[in-house]
Amino acid sequence: MHRCRFGVRGASARRGSLARHGTAASDCATEDPKARLDVIAGARYWHAETTIGLSGSLIGNVSRTDSANWVDGVASSKGNYWLTDKVSLTGWSMIGAGGADVDWDVLAGVDHKFNDTISAVAGYRALGVDYSNDGFTT
Repeated sequence: MHRCRFGVRGASARRGSLARHGTAASDCATEDPKARLDVIAGARYWHAETTIGLSGSLIGNVSRTDSANWVDGVASSKGNYWLTDKVSLTGWSMIGAGGADVDWDVLAGVDHKFNDTISAVAGYRALGVDYSNDGFTT
């Protein structure tokens, strides 16, 4: 049996010049021996940076950088459905806003548990953010 528990966690991710850091509190909405659904609320910190550069014999080397930082409140759900004791379907959906007009994150995958410490997920994840402030747009 998979036990429900309230939790607080932090996470960080970086891809290119876009970084996300978050803290969330979660609670189990429903649970039975084969399925689990968590509801999550929290905050996500974003840092985005863009650099553009030009070089040539007439202008030399010219570059400009612009960046932005903001925090969005987020609400999310995360679920698992166990097909066997080692294989489950897993997914999440997340929506947020605050500094950005909207940000979202969805995942659908298949999880394989090799042992009590190691597992792997294969699936599809999509993430989007709509942010603009003082000419900086993502």
